[in-house]
Amino acid sequence: MSKIHTIPTFFIINILQGNYCWQDFEYGDLEFDYAIDVLEIPEEVLESVEYAGDKKIEITLIAEPNYILEDWYYALLKHTSLS
Repeated sequence: MSKIHTIPTFFIINILQGNYCWQDFEYGDLEFDYAIDVLEIPEEVLESVEYAGDKKIEITLIAEPNYILEDWYYALLKHTSLS
């Protein structure tokens, strides 16, 4: 019996990059823009992007093994949440 390997699709961002600040998400609803513009995640693979409060953004990707070698995905791996 072969073991099925799953790729991480849930990430928690708690350190911001670029010119964004936490108030952008608290009041501006810019999570989706941040994921696309700063993290360079293609829009078509985003399942959800939410500001979870307490200075963190939760990103869920659709399960698509074709993007595992992409630079943007590799950069996201440090934000993997196993919970």
